Amino acid sequence: MDDKIADEWNTYLGTAVFKSSHTIRAYKNSHKRLTNYLDIPLHETKEDEIIDAVNTLSDNPNTQNSLVAVALVFRKLFDKPSPLILKKKNELTKEITELRIKRNTEKKETLPSINEIHDRIKELYTTGDLSGFIALWLMVTFNTRNADINLQIVKSLHETKADKADNYLVIRKDTILFIRNTYKTRRAHGVLRNTITDVLFNKAVKTYTRQYKEKYGKDKPVYLLHKDARRFISSSIGNYIKSKTPGKITEVDLNKIQVSNIKDTGDFHKLKLMSLNRGTSIENLIQFYNLDIKNFYNLD
Repeated sequence: MDDKIADEWNTYLGTAVFKSSHTIRAYKNSHKRLTNYLDIPLHETKEDEIIDAVNTLSDNPNTQNSLVAVALVFRKLFDKPSPLILKKKNELTKEITELRIKRNTEKKETLPSINEIHDRIKELYTTGDLSGFIALWLMVTFNTRNADINLQIVKSLHETKADKADNYLVIRKDTILFIRNTYKTRRAHGVLRNTITDVLFNKAVKTYTRQYKEKYGKDKPVYLLHKDARRFISSSIGNYIKSKTPGKITEVDLNKIQVSNIKDTGDFHKLKLMSLNRGTSIENLIQFYNLDIKNFYNLD
């Protein structure tokens, strides 16, 4: 890396103390792509040259938007005005929104309904697929992401202290405590705890735990997602969830169905609860998961 380019990157690092490792990694990749192509620091490059680089490096509007966002950040660090790049970003935002509306309109015709999701949850329970029932029940009730439910089931809070980076279902006398120590937006929202009083869910967790220990041994950790008592790696979770949903849909599609259903029923209290449960803003839920976003905003 050229010394000037390295200095530019290090200047950004000095301001990124509170940025997540994921954000820093993404910025580093975008900065590297742009500076490798331009061969000079972004703050020393003309705006039209950066825009040309963005257009050359990718024709995907989402990728272009990421590159433009990074260019704006680095130029701002050095007090460089960027009206042309900002205009390009606004154009990309509009294009991305239009593409999202088109995709969501097409998807809405093929995805299962919320009633079909609930019927599938009941079916998992009645057929004895307790792991699938617990997993899908949690995802629908708390709008979780895949990784949130790759958890351990324990019988006391004391057991959760062994690994404070893990997620847990804690069995109590009449309730289950759902603890999320690790999830995508933990840095912003902290540890999430939910007390579950649902009788059928409580029964399923206790039965699953008993059957697991009978099969694999009472001293084995009880994992919700596993193969022969070996915990799933993260790359396996998505396919497992798809295998339990109607139409083999993804976690993202499952959340889209739920958000869109709330819009249909006008229950914005529930939307707020979904926001708290998932650890994301209401604005993001509507913008990225509402299948009927065009009508929601009365867009033409």
